[in-house]
Amino acid sequence: MINAEDFDNFDDFDEYDDFDSEVFHQIYIHAILYTKDRQKTIDSYLEHELYALMQFQFDGFECEVIEIGGMQDHVHVLFKMGVDFSLNDILEGVMQFSEENVREKKLALQKFEWDSGFAAFSEDMKSLPITEKYIQLQYEHHKNKTTDQELNEFLIMHGLENDEEGFNKVSLN
Repeated sequence: MINAEDFDNFDDFDEYDDFDSEVFHQIYIHAILYTKDRQKTIDSYLEHELYALMQFQFDGFECEVIEIGGMQDHVHVLFKMGVDFSLNDILEGVMQFSEENVREKKLALQKFEWDSGFAAFSEDMKSLPITEKYIQLQYEHHKNKTTDQELNEFLIMHGLENDEEGFNKVSLN
C-alpha cells in the first residue's frame, strides 16, 4: 500500500510532466464470436482465410491479437485492446469486415454470417497463457461439450446471469 509519506522521497515531480500526454493501458479481452444460428459454416479452408481477415481488421483497430481459434460455429480471440476504439466498435468492425470479405471473395461454401452478438471477458496478465492454450485446444474442449455449454460455463465463471435460453446476447445495434 502506498502512503502519502512515500511521496516525500521525490524531490521533484516535474520530471513526470512528460506523462501528461501519454496513454498507458493494458486491457486484454477474450472475445467469442458466433455464427448466425450457430450454423457450422467455418470449414478448414474458411477458417484460415477468416482468421487472416480478422487479424487484418484487429490490426486496423490497433489491437494486438495474441491468439485466435475456434470451431465451425464460433471463434475465440484473445487480444490487447487499442486505445482509440470501444470494445463494441472493434468487435462490430471485425465481424462486419470479415463477413463482407468472405461474401465478396466467395470464400465460403455456404452462406457465412456472424450472429448479432458476442461474448467478451476481461483477462489479467496471469491468465493470458491459460486462455491462449484454451483457444489453441478448441477441438479438444469440444469433444465433450457444445458451444452453448461452453458459453454457459464462461458466463457462470464471470458471474453473469443466463437468460432462459442459457446464454446472453449483446446486441450490436
